Amino acid sequence: MTMKKNTVTYDHEEVFLDESALSYHDSLHRWFAVPTGPVCTSAKPRFLSFSGGFTLGNRLIHAILFARSRFNIKTTDADAVIANFFLIPGKREVKETLLKTGQPFIFPVRFWLILLFGYPFLAEKLEESGASGVFAASRLPYPMLKKLCQKISLPVISAASPSLNHILSKIDAGAYAVCIPGKSVTKKMINQLHESCPRVPVIASCGKSKDKMIHSLRSGVDAVIYRPCIPFGSENVSDYAEGNF
Repeated sequence: MTMKKNTVTYDHEEVFLDESALSYHDSLHRWFAVPTGPVCTSAKPRFLSFSGGFTLGNRLIHAILFARSRFNIKTTDADAVIANFFLIPGKREVKETLLKTGQPFIFPVRFWLILLFGYPFLAEKLEESGASGVFAASRLPYPMLKKLCQKISLPVISAASPSLNHILSKIDAGAYAVCIPGKSVTKKMINQLHESCPRVPVIASCGKSKDKMIHSLRSGVDAVIYRPCIPFGSENVSDYAEGNF
């Protein structure tokens, strides 16, 4: 990790430490050049509501926004948000940025957070934050994921590789839901998971790709994770009527 003025470089991405001060234009351009034409936003594409959905925080979830920008989090109409901050925000930030939006929010739990804080402190901090769930990386080892699921009362969504054995190991460790790459989703895989683990929601991580989202929904996933600024206008939605899913 390298520091530079008001930014921090993390996972090869330059992140502003005080994103709330950024203008709308700058918030978008931190990630990519905004194309001419329709303005790109973090809005939920309407066809994502055609998924089966799953329950989190007493709400039915079809689409989850994965974002680090406070602007995107404050303005999205996604059903839930994975607040991909570098550190777990303090109570004031949570109250002003996350709880104010009204959507259930989820915090990522990284390997180094567990090593630095330990399970009891981390569990207490996450539970007190008001989060509705946590997101565990695919590379989190089985013993650590199992212990996390045992120590924390919040639902754990675990990422997994497309390998069926890897997915089932996450479920066996106690994951409430599993998330697999949208590019690897197949109808056969989703049917197998729904038949063998009917109570475990299957989520597809699709980035900014409309094609991956459409493919994942047609394959039967319960929900989709997407990234901000997908350039979908209402003119794109009519081709994907509810009956197609």
